[in-house]
Amino acid sequence: MSALTFLSYEVEDTGIAMKFLDPVPTENKASHYVIRLSFAELDAISTQLQLRNAVIARLQRKVQAVGYASKLDVFIGQSVTI
Repeated sequence: MSALTFLSYEVEDTGIAMKFLDPVPTENKASHYVIRLSFAELDAISTQLQLRNAVIARLQRKVQAVGYASKLDVFIGQSVTI
């Protein structure tokens, strides 16, 4: 679990890019993370709690691969033939 600090945001053509800092990065973790929320996602958000929950969900997916790690971790080290 990391305590990330919200640094800044940038308005892009398709949504908002939000930049976060992990003040205690490790060998396997970056120090900066950028997540993007589309304008449609942001338009559906009407409270700070909804925004916080959306940001947390997106960061959990990006930083910890929540929902995907169990599928992808078993694939590490395997080779594929194409």
